[in-house]
Amino acid sequence: MNLADELHALAEQAPVTSMPPDLFNRARRRHRWRLAAAVAAMFLIVLGGYAVTLPDLHPLPAAAGPAGIPLTVADPPLWTDEIQESPPGPAALVFRGPAVPARSPFRAYATPTAVVGLTRDVYRVVYPSQSTTALSPDGRTLLLPQLNSPTDLRAAHWRTDALDLVTGRSRRLATGFAPIGWSVDGKHALLVQPNRWNDPDASAATVNDMIVSVVAWPSGQTEWSVHVARPSAVEGEGNYPVALSPDGASLAVSTSQELRVYGRDGAIRWKRPLTGQDVLAGPAAWRDDGRIALARRPGVANSFDTGDATLTFVDARTGDESPGPHLPTVRKVFSLQVVAWRGDTAYAVARTQPAPMSEDIHASLIRLTPGASSPQTMLAPAGVEDLNVATDYVDRMRTAGSPSYGLSLTGLTAAALPAAGPAVAAAALVVLIWWLRRRRIERSAMPMP
Repeated sequence: MNLADELHALAEQAPVTSMPPDLFNRARRRHRWRLAAAVAAMFLIVLGGYAVTLPDLHPLPAAAGPAGIPLTVADPPLWTDEIQESPPGPAALVFRGPAVPARSPFRAYATPTAVVGLTRDVYRVVYPSQSTTALSPDGRTLLLPQLNSPTDLRAAHWRTDALDLVTGRSRRLATGFAPIGWSVDGKHALLVQPNRWNDPDASAATVNDMIVSVVAWPSGQTEWSVHVARPSAVEGEGNYPVALSPDGASLAVSTSQELRVYGRDGAIRWKRPLTGQDVLAGPAAWRDDGRIALARRPGVANSFDTGDATLTFVDARTGDESPGPHLPTVRKVFSLQVVAWRGDTAYAVARTQPAPMSEDIHASLIRLTPGASSPQTMLAPAGVEDLNVATDYVDRMRTAGSPSYGLSLTGLTAAALPAAGPAVAAAALVVLIWWLRRRRIERSAMPMP
């Protein structure tokens, strides 16, 4: 037997190796799973970068003291939970501004607003249609303006919701009105319906008119309303400076260079002219001693210019000048809103603006003590354009504790989207390379003609 026969005999004795019929398909599926796992791992790495920042790596000292206004305020991150999902309990303050990030595109046509707990530093967010929210004096209820249509601003599309911060549930308080504030005792809510959007074809003399409603709380019944004519309303009166009397029977309004007092029947009890940029000094302008406080800013050309503001007083029965406590002048403000009194000491929210028409606005809570040389700053958080405080606790400051933000999946997704872009692009590049490589292999395996 020659060598060739021997080799053939050995080949015939060798075991036969069977090839699975789907070997190629299984290899291709395994390759696809590996590619998908790589893409998923990249996405998880991006999310993990945000997840490790969820705990506060530099916590503040533990909260001390009873309920009150915190001495410092943190910037809530984008993943902060919403009130409706996780109620914070009664609030110490509500604020808006660049410190509260927007969740675009998840919350279009909304104003990001942060809420801070009254007894502990629990942060939550809410998204009203407009910035004119109103926190009740006890900190439990937040009035929210909501708009059913983002393009139609007529009164029919506006409503005011009362959000319970303890339960997270809300109820409709009024339709066709937006909130502008509370009475000092928290027994009435003040709502407004502007005529400008409700009747845009009105004459120039009535287009800025408004209806103010006094609504009993918690019943929600409208006790009385008044039509306020504003024939010469000036730019900047969008905050509608009004103040309800302590007995709930009279309403002070400053508009069209006048200070007026309306009765429950809608009639004007008296009015007096205002000079320059004098304006009613906030929701607590009507004092228990029968005086009404005015914020005077002499030498200021318009409401958007900053200037020195001084509180003066008039008799609530007649409108005549009536000397009151001598309070320090507030320097370089374009808005001064007195929110509470403790005897002759006033607590106010002051808003400053570095330059006219600048978007860089800073709000702070200050205390004006009779005889003091200057106001005392109680709270001045960065990135806050407006403050709304629980006025029952305005004189009770507490040490801020470690902030708790909760976790919103919507907010976490909104936070991860900017960083997910590079990961998605990298994954797309990997898929393209894989596809080109597969095409090359398939072409190389084609039989030659």
